[in-house]
Amino acid sequence: HNGPEWLWLTGWYLRALSRFGLPWPADMLARAERMVENPWQGLAELTNGGGAECAHSCPVQAWSVACWREALWEARNGGGNK
Repeated sequence: HNGPEWLWLTGWYLRALSRFGLPWPADMLARAERMVENPWQGLAELTNGGGAECAHSCPVQAWSVACWREALWEARNGGGNK
C-alpha cells in the first residue's frame, strides 16, 4: 500500500484559513462537499497505487473525517468566530 492519506492535516490548514477570513483554494470546498456526501464521508485509511482500495485498511479515517467536517462547518458558518 501507499500509506495513509493524511487528510486531517489538510482539515487543520483549511480551518486556519477560515479563522483568518482567508478564502479556501478554489477546488477545496468542492472536494470537502463531495467527501461528506459519500456513504463513508471520507477516504480509506490506506490506499494502493493510484488511490485503489487496500483490502487491509479501515474504510475511513475517523480523525480525517472529523477535521474535514469541522473545516467545512467553519467555512459555511463564518470561520468559527461566532
